[in-house]
Amino acid sequence: MLVHGAGAALAADEAATAESSEEAFAPPGLRWNAWTLQPQLLVAAGHNDNLRLQSAGQRRSAFVALFPTLQLQRQDGDSRLNLGWRAERTTYLSSRLDDSTNTELSADGLHLLGPRSAVAWRAAGQEWHDSVGQPDPSQPAAPPDRYLAAAAGLVWRHDLALAQGASPRLELDASASRKRYRTQRALTILADADSASLIGRVLVPLAEPERRAGVELRRLRQRYPNSYQSLSHTDVRLLGLLQWEPTAEWSGQLQAGPQQRRFDRLRPTQGLLSWSGELRWQATPLRSLVLGGQREASDVPGDGADAVVGSRWQLGWNEQWGATRTSLTLAQVRSHYVNGFQPRDDRLRSADLALRHDLGRHWQVGLNLGWLQRRSSISGFDFTRQLGSVVLSTGL
Repeated sequence: MLVHGAGAALAADEAATAESSEEAFAPPGLRWNAWTLQPQLLVAAGHNDNLRLQSAGQRRSAFVALFPTLQLQRQDGDSRLNLGWRAERTTYLSSRLDDSTNTELSADGLHLLGPRSAVAWRAAGQEWHDSVGQPDPSQPAAPPDRYLAAAAGLVWRHDLALAQGASPRLELDASASRKRYRTQRALTILADADSASLIGRVLVPLAEPERRAGVELRRLRQRYPNSYQSLSHTDVRLLGLLQWEPTAEWSGQLQAGPQQRRFDRLRPTQGLLSWSGELRWQATPLRSLVLGGQREASDVPGDGADAVVGSRWQLGWNEQWGATRTSLTLAQVRSHYVNGFQPRDDRLRSADLALRHDLGRHWQVGLNLGWLQRRSSISGFDFTRQLGSVVLSTGL
């Protein structure tokens, strides 16, 4: 979703005093009074051995990609404003039909309303491309499809001042988004979607400031105006929460509770126990391990328009040696399609390795290696993809 930055802005404000390894490599930007302009450019050259995620007859190509970004920031007392633009231009030397140009404009802000209250917001618009899933694997795979998307979100947080020093926290999170595919409408018209969500949370400190526990009520409305698969629904969740604030060697969060999805027609109501969690171990200031997991019911409209129950596990390792830093992420996703028209189970595995070395004067060189594999209970949906690239980035 495009609006995650609203909640992230509040989280970043709490951790502003802790400089991350990413920030250590970031250029300072150009400053005019309270404004800071940060232009950056990343250039990548590499090879993709399965552009359209096909099980047979894979299309392979070397590629060149440009990733320019602009960030204009203003810090003014108790308010912060960010205006952003980013783009991606990818050219495939052996498959020009798969070339794509993506752009995004965004704005987000953080406003402190006093010592115990804050509001963060974000709005974004995209013209983007993504891979088109094939509901019928006997049909030839198509190049990426272009879509237009817009989203906006707002997060309000307030800490209550009670006796004995306790400070329960109230949070309200509202967002809405819209997505419309433009070029291959015969297939991707099913993926056009509108969504709106409202989330309320109450968190109580257990051991200030390390741990908090609470409850979250979440309501999501998802609508597919052109889908004949009857996927439009209302998703309601009541979750118990437990958070470890990032102030010690261990940090993380866990949330779990019942999830109910009520479809507008034809499909039966779907209910299950959903959960997600993350545990982070900061072994040293320069080394960390992250373990995450999730189970929930969701949609895969871009892959034949269906409902799934999925679980995800992810393990990440981050390390820094002087001017060099690396990250390795291993993930596995299991998806059970519950459409009933064509029962299907998938297992998706991935491994991603990234290396970055600071050359000084805000120049970086890096290496990215990626592996992705899907195994399906239905013949024709299996694929394997290997992706590698060398990157060079710079900023002012």
